[in-house]
Amino acid sequence: MMQKQVQSLMGLLLLLLLAGTVRLVPIFPTYFPFQYDHAKDALAMHWMIQEKNPVLTGAITSIDGVFNGPAYYYLASPVFVLLRWHPIAGPIFVSIVVFFLIWYAWKTRFRFEAVLFATSAGIIGSQQSAWTPYMTPLLVFPLLILLTKSQKITVIKSVAIGILSGLLFHTQSAFGVPFFVSLIFVAILFFRKSMNIKAVIGFLSSFASTWIPFFLFELKHGWIQTQNILKFIATYNESAKVLSQNNQSITGRILEVGSFAFEKIGASISPLHQHWILLGIVFFSFSFVVSIIKRDRILLLLQTLLIGMVLIYLVFPCKSYYLIGAMPISIFIFARSIRIVCRKCIFFISTILIFLSLIQVPFSYITYRQMSEQSTALLDSKLKAAQFIYEYAHNTPFDSIHFVPEQYDYTYQYLYEYLAENGLQMPSTYTYNWNDRAYNPWKKEEIKMREELVFTIIEDITNPRIQAWTNEMQQNTRIIGRYQISDSIMVVVSAHETQ
Repeated sequence: MMQKQVQSLMGLLLLLLLAGTVRLVPIFPTYFPFQYDHAKDALAMHWMIQEKNPVLTGAITSIDGVFNGPAYYYLASPVFVLLRWHPIAGPIFVSIVVFFLIWYAWKTRFRFEAVLFATSAGIIGSQQSAWTPYMTPLLVFPLLILLTKSQKITVIKSVAIGILSGLLFHTQSAFGVPFFVSLIFVAILFFRKSMNIKAVIGFLSSFASTWIPFFLFELKHGWIQTQNILKFIATYNESAKVLSQNNQSITGRILEVGSFAFEKIGASISPLHQHWILLGIVFFSFSFVVSIIKRDRILLLLQTLLIGMVLIYLVFPCKSYYLIGAMPISIFIFARSIRIVCRKCIFFISTILIFLSLIQVPFSYITYRQMSEQSTALLDSKLKAAQFIYEYAHNTPFDSIHFVPEQYDYTYQYLYEYLAENGLQMPSTYTYNWNDRAYNPWKKEEIKMREELVFTIIEDITNPRIQAWTNEMQQNTRIIGRYQISDSIMVVVSAHETQ
């Protein structure tokens, strides 16, 4: 008995080590995506902690004027504080949650699912980004354990399911709606005999508790989000075309959602980055055949949940990343299918998955470093640009102006605040436009003057809008030099002629 416990503990520790290695080694310390939304979330957390002022909304959704919830800010901010606001705190926070989920799955005997979750290329890639819409798998994975662990719905289980379901609206509301509707259908279909009034009340009350920040925000701001949602519903056909890439015909919509779904199914079970759609089709066909032959209740439950979501997305505006949250469902379907067909194969399959996942690490390591030179998506080149400016300025006050494809330069706004937290001076002015400083509600107070040195950070140096923008921003300045930070980022050093 003791020997089995030791072996189990060793297996868990090795799996945790693997999960941390495949997630953090390729991106550490600055080779991970850090763009508009990442920086905006980090700015909100920084402001919340510094001002000791709680926030009631999270990142904006695809619907104008409608926001996700703020749960991520409260959960992740301690990690940001401990790491002195380094942006790597986002991926590290996600990895900590992953470690907990793997431990929970291991403890509850969902060990094959834990291996799949640790090695899935789709799951790993989404978690390396630490983008809030990509955090839906962190909630769906434990929710599926609760749903499939036993047929009985207790009050405690219903409360936990309610909280996890509600928190989906704090990460990606466009996923939360289809998942919640599909979950209710599954609960009625598979658990109606084991449910009681206490469990239903527990679920509804715990789900509602996650909406308290939304309710408080609406009270404070005159129900503005509710009005925007009603406006979206009233103009649904026009608004949906903006959110979805192809909804001109029924066939086009089916092909669009179907390709997204099969891509995410394949990505959920593969440790490699190739042939996801083909793998998804093969795997789903396999599980469907197993379901027909064996009539397994849990497998039917999981397939109903997944198919229900996909059907809802046929009428609901869908982007590919919405379906990332469904990848744990595919993991559970695959694990259940293998248990039914060949339980003895689990160890062999797990070994192959772990081996392939480890092989993928050096390739990912190289890929991210190549991306840092060729793309503006990763933190590394952005941070190098900011650090170059400080080295050039050498304690001289300066202004910093930024051209980024997204227009709003939250990335550099946050990087200056991060570097200031670590002892460097803030720029006197830092913005994408001399005449627009109010778009960042969390911004530090600026000095109301223009310094002699002006640094212009230009991303996407082939963008056709650059010439007109630089002509406007560099009026009355004299260019001192141009410095290439990477293939896609340049820093232009100028001086005000009037100084």
